[in-house]
Amino acid sequence: MVVRARPSGVFLVPLVAAMGVAAVYYARAVRSARVTGECWLPLWMVAPMLAGLVYSLVMGKGAVGGVGGYYLQMLLAPLAYALGVALSTLWRNGLARRAWEALTVYALAFGVVTQWAQVMLFSGIFFKSGASKHYQLMALPPWLGIPEAIGRLRNLGYP
Repeated sequence: MVVRARPSGVFLVPLVAAMGVAAVYYARAVRSARVTGECWLPLWMVAPMLAGLVYSLVMGKGAVGGVGGYYLQMLLAPLAYALGVALSTLWRNGLARRAWEALTVYALAFGVVTQWAQVMLFSGIFFKSGASKHYQLMALPPWLGIPEAIGRLRNLGYP
């Protein structure tokens, strides 16, 4: 049995669609608010940081080794606030709310499956050979390998 280590792009489409829906509804909220309103707060917080990142990339640091991932943590709070504004706007539309609920269920299921594959890899049930983008295994143990993986990981944690 072969499982892809990196999900196919088709499986990422609903996740990208969820962010697209959130962006559209955030834009609707911002469009109807004053520039000094709290809907604009995430934009005012993110814009200087993005300008600094672009400047850093343009000035050559990006060509040398890229920029670290620190900016993702700094963007989390304003983007979470923007998501909240988008959801408060989206929630008034029944069809959009149902679509968001379906996309959220998909995102949770996607997260569970990818975490399961990672646990199987770290417990030695799945393995990667060379530069392959696939996890491989001979046969999947019963119960999706979860009891065996827990036993193996317990041995690693408490030898």
